[in-house]
Amino acid sequence: MKVLILGFGVVGRSIAELMTSYSSSSLGLGDVKVVGISDTSGSIIDEKGVDLYKAVEEKVRKGSLIRSNFENKRPFSGEELIDQVQADVLVETTTTNISTGEPGLTYIRKALSNGLHVVTTNKGPLVTSLPELKKRLKKTRCVFVTAALSAEALRS
Repeated sequence: MKVLILGFGVVGRSIAELMTSYSSSSLGLGDVKVVGISDTSGSIIDEKGVDLYKAVEEKVRKGSLIRSNFENKRPFSGEELIDQVQADVLVETTTTNISTGEPGLTYIRKALSNGLHVVTTNKGPLVTSLPELKKRLKKTRCVFVTAALSAEALRS
């Protein structure tokens, strides 16, 4: 299973760290590898699997993926990463605008259109567009999972 991670702040990095802590085979997931990671600066790509330890370390040390020491870094946006890199699952952990659901809503739409399963930690797209996303899901064989949602972005 090939995975993309969009958003490599605290949540995205934590997911990467968890993925390095547990072997996918011990969880019954087969061969799982992250083939692309994107933050606001750009993306790193490796079809054989991104070195997640190095990605977390470089992001913390240098503040962005595009300034990392990875050879396969690209100035790709999240949408371009979804279009350019063959994957099975999108893990979407970007920040959210609660009024528009963006940028996560665009990434989720693009992923579903491309046949990717989606895991999101982002409530913005659900608040603004849940009925639309449900309709899109009915037209696909994709799985949509919401995880790690909190109420931090909801208005009081």
